[in-house]
Amino acid sequence: MVRIVFCDIDGTILDSDHRLSERTIMAVRALEKNGVPFVLVSARGPACIEPVRAEGGFSGPVISYSGALIQDDEGRILFENSMTGDESRRIVEYVENRHPDTAWSIYTAEDWIVKDRSDSRVVFEEEVVKVRATEGSSCSVPDGICKIMLMCHAGRAVVVENDLKSVFPAYSIVRSSDTYIEIMKNGVSKAEGVRTLSSILSIPLSDAAAFGDSYVDVGMIEEVGYGFLMGNAPEDLRRRYPHHAPDNDHDGVAAKLEELGVIPVQG
Repeated sequence: MVRIVFCDIDGTILDSDHRLSERTIMAVRALEKNGVPFVLVSARGPACIEPVRAEGGFSGPVISYSGALIQDDEGRILFENSMTGDESRRIVEYVENRHPDTAWSIYTAEDWIVKDRSDSRVVFEEEVVKVRATEGSSCSVPDGICKIMLMCHAGRAVVVENDLKSVFPAYSIVRSSDTYIEIMKNGVSKAEGVRTLSSILSIPLSDAAAFGDSYVDVGMIEEVGYGFLMGNAPEDLRRRYPHHAPDNDHDGVAAKLEELGVIPVQG
């Protein structure tokens, strides 16, 4: 029996145009009407998740920064695992010196700070998440950094990732796409976020479902009783994990929830 649903955002609940379909919106609303919490789980920060929640009219808790921050349905912080300003500053300054062609972003529970808003990679990210960044410098990094995100040019992410892992082994450093690298406190993961929130809500993981499309979602999918990779996930992942939902352009989350009998089949 599914008593809670965890769902990635980009490439999972959003289609390829970064939009919510009407079928998906109705599916989540039906789920919540039945008393089943629908939890968005994302590398995005709260401000970048809120437009998705608002568009869909969703009301569940949120796991942001890949598990570094967990908030209830009213935005109250239930859990936080953040870096100090000094920790973050060392990483950002290293990136600036060793990989100057890499754009950095730092995120607190409330703010998104970048070095240069005119950078085309930042401009694209703003368009996708529908939030404007604030410019800052490595000299003024505040405490409470939940995540550092690096935006690399094509072909550079693997090099940067391997270098950072060798220099900063005490941190969680994950390449989430061909160009993006996410850096967080060691132990932060979507899987850990799912475990933490399930414990807070006293819902067994065996009664949880999860949906994702990427390598960073695998731990979360493995953690629950009903874990599904989207049909648009990388082929090597789909070969490794047998349980799939249709792709994000064909209402995969809604279709699988209907198949599981958690919500009525939509006409």
